[in-house]
Amino acid sequence: MCFSPLFARADAASGGGCRAAWLKEWKSDRPEAVEDGSESTSKLLPPLPWGQSFPFLEQASVGNHLELARMGDDRFIVCFETTPTMQVSCRMGSVANDTAVISYGALLEDSPARLVSVSPGQWSQFAVCSQSLSSENSRISCRWGQVLAPVEGVSIGATEIQWAAATPLSFAFDDRR
Repeated sequence: MCFSPLFARADAASGGGCRAAWLKEWKSDRPEAVEDGSESTSKLLPPLPWGQSFPFLEQASVGNHLELARMGDDRFIVCFETTPTMQVSCRMGSVANDTAVISYGALLEDSPARLVSVSPGQWSQFAVCSQSLSSENSRISCRWGQVLAPVEGVSIGATEIQWAAATPLSFAFDDRR
């Protein structure tokens, strides 16, 4: 689970963070399931044991929009907008196998834009789509990124991401009716 501050201010470096839950400790068949408050007899599962928050950005403010893409059992991509520049950036997060400790790779930046979506692709690829900030058009551009193989003998957080060499796919919407 990743989040930005509820009330991000442009004049403060308020960053963002992620938390992981270690599911081996979470037993869904426990009898202490919680009543959902309704008159029905259904029950909700107990809450997940979330770990501590690990910041993915500290020196700048995260905007109101961020997206996640799961890249495997222990890896994910978090993409977000920074304020006030509206720069779209991404980071690879890795969760340690037996704990809920998260480490991050280097920051991968794109052009200033509004983040639209992040989606996992085949193998170790992902797509990031963003909308131009230009008032002249409402172009949306999507570009491929790829996860680089981790360097052998280096810690779990050493996995990096980069933009693929292919030209971004751009398209515009016609507002005429």
